[in-house]
Amino acid sequence: MVLRGKWKKLGLLALTGALVVGTAWAAANILEVPAGTTNGADFALTPTDDGGAFNAIRGGGRFEGAVKGESGKARVLQLTAADSSSLVVAPGAQKSINGDTGNGNFQLLVSSDAGRKVVVRGSNGDNPSEEEYRTHYSGGTLIRGGVLSAANDALGQRWVGILSAPYSTNAPTLATDGPLSLTLGSAGAAAQPLLLFVESEDAGHDRLTYGIIDTPNQQQLILRHGLGQRQVKLPRAMAMGDELAKIEAFDNDFDGSPSGKGFVRLVKTGKGTLTIDSDVRTPNLAAAGDKGLEARALDGAHHLGGTDVQEGSLVVRGGEAKVPGDHFRGSLGRVWTSFQGSGSLADTEPFSRGLLREKALHTESNYVFYHFYNPLWIRKGASVAVDRSQIFSQLNTEVGSTFEAKSYAVGGQLHYPHVMVTLDGNDSHVDGLLKGQFHLVLDSRPGKRHPKGFTFQNENDSQLNSGRNSTLFLNNPDNKIFAEGETLVANGVLGLAGAGSIGGGKMMIGAIKEEDGFETGGGATLLASKSLEVAAKTEVKYGGMLAAERGQVLSFRDIAINMLKKMPNGKIMSGTFMINPTSPSASQDWSGTVEFGGEGGRFSWTNPLNIQVRNGELRLSGLPEKTASGNEPLANINIGAGARELVRTFSLGKGARDLSKNVNLSLGKYSRIGVVPNDGDVAGTRAEAAGRDPIFKAKIIDYYYLNGDGPRLTIQLDPAQLAARTLKKGWIPLIGSVEAKEWKKLRAKDKATGEDFAKVRVSWLNSSKDIVPGNAASENASARVHLDDDKFTILLEVFEDVKAPENPAPQPNPNPNPNPNPGPNPNPGPSPRPQDPAPDRPKDPSPGKPSPEKPRPDEPENPDDNSVPRDPEQWGITVGESDAAGNVPVKLETRISLPKPLVAGSLKADATGFVPGTITVEAVREKGTMAFAEDPEADPLERTASTQALSYGLRIAGKVAKGQWDTASIRSIRCRLEGVEGERTIGLGERGVLLKSMKKQEPEVKPEERKNSGSGGCDAGFGGLLLLSAAALFPFRKVFKAR
Repeated sequence: MVLRGKWKKLGLLALTGALVVGTAWAAANILEVPAGTTNGADFALTPTDDGGAFNAIRGGGRFEGAVKGESGKARVLQLTAADSSSLVVAPGAQKSINGDTGNGNFQLLVSSDAGRKVVVRGSNGDNPSEEEYRTHYSGGTLIRGGVLSAANDALGQRWVGILSAPYSTNAPTLATDGPLSLTLGSAGAAAQPLLLFVESEDAGHDRLTYGIIDTPNQQQLILRHGLGQRQVKLPRAMAMGDELAKIEAFDNDFDGSPSGKGFVRLVKTGKGTLTIDSDVRTPNLAAAGDKGLEARALDGAHHLGGTDVQEGSLVVRGGEAKVPGDHFRGSLGRVWTSFQGSGSLADTEPFSRGLLREKALHTESNYVFYHFYNPLWIRKGASVAVDRSQIFSQLNTEVGSTFEAKSYAVGGQLHYPHVMVTLDGNDSHVDGLLKGQFHLVLDSRPGKRHPKGFTFQNENDSQLNSGRNSTLFLNNPDNKIFAEGETLVANGVLGLAGAGSIGGGKMMIGAIKEEDGFETGGGATLLASKSLEVAAKTEVKYGGMLAAERGQVLSFRDIAINMLKKMPNGKIMSGTFMINPTSPSASQDWSGTVEFGGEGGRFSWTNPLNIQVRNGELRLSGLPEKTASGNEPLANINIGAGARELVRTFSLGKGARDLSKNVNLSLGKYSRIGVVPNDGDVAGTRAEAAGRDPIFKAKIIDYYYLNGDGPRLTIQLDPAQLAARTLKKGWIPLIGSVEAKEWKKLRAKDKATGEDFAKVRVSWLNSSKDIVPGNAASENASARVHLDDDKFTILLEVFEDVKAPENPAPQPNPNPNPNPNPGPNPNPGPSPRPQDPAPDRPKDPSPGKPSPEKPRPDEPENPDDNSVPRDPEQWGITVGESDAAGNVPVKLETRISLPKPLVAGSLKADATGFVPGTITVEAVREKGTMAFAEDPEADPLERTASTQALSYGLRIAGKVAKGQWDTASIRSIRCRLEGVEGERTIGLGERGVLLKSMKKQEPEVKPEERKNSGSGGCDAGFGGLLLLSAAALFPFRKVFKAR
């Protein structure tokens, strides 16, 4: 046979290929040992190179004789458990399995049906001399099928291999046969690694295969020469003679080449311990140019399909021997650029965080993709311990499990490993305990190599290349990572369930390669799944973002924000700092609070700083520190950008008021500003109030997007510092600025009375009860808002004392659909189970998180609500031509029936399979009365008075993402009704109304053809929407649209 590339012979694996494929041999030497019997006769092996005979012991009994053979001849002994009972090979007194030391032609093959066990012991326990009568052979041991349960010193002094299978249940298994530990690589073995073999056909088709190591009870298996992976080619036919005993094998990616194939998952079962030791090695392994191939002693576990620890403990030790690349030994999984650590890093070369990325397998020079597949699962009750840096493409641990990383010494200096997670396009959930002395790095990026059947969480994720939309959830708030443990979020989302989820060292969000060794691409986000305060020093850099789940608060004891980045051309780029960016899935609602400057807290930023609050709330509870040069820091805070129908909040805690040197504020349609008044803020007269500083004063406030009658500014009052939680009668200066843009847009005229009024709603914090509704002049209210045009100040006149609710009910979610168009998850992942250890996510959503298929608790869905038709035949659809990205524009319409008129701007559609940010919604009142719309960038809508009507025409337009046509649907409609508190959710079933099943309409009428279209003068509103079908479905006459 011809050896290809770097292929090497791993001894002469005699006969195994032929036995696997069922080749007929010329002769056979078979010893039957039936169940319930004991055979003490010696068994003489027939050389396989003398006529092609093979040797086998099979049955379910006990063999206590000696195994002997002629020295220098190629011999194979096949052991087969043929009955339900185990076949036990345990030589008696002064007997052994003896192939003569140094005879590499002696091979042991275990080939049984799945689940059947062969037990091999070096002796029966009554040998007078352990060394003289223990097992002697220098060939390999291959487990082709069934279970090999081996006692210590029972196997030969060369490699032990498991031929992996494309199924995890009863895959070929190496088990320990106690009570003593089974050690591979003992003093008598020159090199004895454990090898996971993958057959060429499986590797060629990228099948994921499995090999099992079982340590029952409290038994232990020690791999002193490491664990590796080899691809083997099983010949279809065998010639006689020397070729009879050859099987080809090579080292996958031995020098980091991307050409190797094959994915083998190591499955650890049994309550005992598997220890992979990298410290015992042959002398020539320490040479800088030796990668360990000739010595065949490996410095960790170098398999390519991941690890599933179902029971017991897995320990990987890097050891203390001085060898090049010592920082990169003891790897659990094949992730580094050579087998022996880095292969080029000398002991004297300083270690840096950037080397983690530099030495990792990759293909592109810009490191967009990693080139390994190395997921880790730790099941309930199981544990993993390491003492070197590790990289996992996924990290999933169950409640009751433990992952520990310990410190190590190189050259007398103590080092702390880094645990790095790349996520590989899928979320990971760490529900178990993290402990030890290590630093955490999240660099979420997809890999280039995956087994067949692997799918990304969202195949159409436009941020897939950057990994921005994948999340590592650390769901245990009681982790025990040491106080110096640093955390770096370079790419992706790190979700924390508490401050104790991470180490106590420095926190970094966003990374710049020259400073951090990593580079932020699409974005790096720290997410508070539960309320928490980060006590350690926190740095947010270019590309860094902060978020909190709905109802949660993310605060910091000491945070510095610097969005400046030096580009390769020398220019300085200023990035935008995002608060609550768009969440990556419908199951996450990023509309919580991010707070700076809480009690005793410090915060600073580098000028200039642009902050964009995409959702939820930004709270400043103190004043920012001056810049390094002693200047006042200035931030441009935008709570009106993007989809302006969302409610966003900028609030101040009790420690912040005068920000006239620090904040420029831009408002959106439905912005909120929160303040904390006290009794001293109440003045007796308007003139007195006008002479005081307002509770919140900015440098500039821009009211541009408050034009029209619909939008209004909401000011929320926190009654915490009011005596008896009561706002006293008088005048209060609420909000002001040195300069105001578009101040006039705060004024409106009451159409019923003709009086002017301020479009400012004043309410209590966390209460739906208004102090001033702010939508009419003829209000029957206890207070009124006035505008001071000279000082750009909003004044509140309180006619009588107003008491805040003692137990305010939480306000309905202002943004019920923060991510209205999440693409469906094409691979929700199987439920975790022992026989298929490859779940990408847990079976159930994390506790407290709404399921994407269910409404939130405060948004009840009435299954009997037929306000919106569920029958797709009652929907019309017009499909346009796909754009350059393959996204397909669509326009939908149907009729809806509601008990009361819609509230302007409240209508939203919950859709699946659409491109985020492309959906627009219109409701057109029949008989020409009213229309309301949702448009991400639209100005407010005009309103006309009318009598109540129950029937509306519903129009939806948007773009279906490429590849999502079969699953694209409208899942629910959300709206508010006049005179009804809270939001109404009209669900459309589990799958929603599928677009592909809707009634196809004629293409839209061109603008020049409208006069003759016969549509009755209908104004299409948004681009000539379905004029022909509109007349058929609902004969409304006019659409009022944003201008």
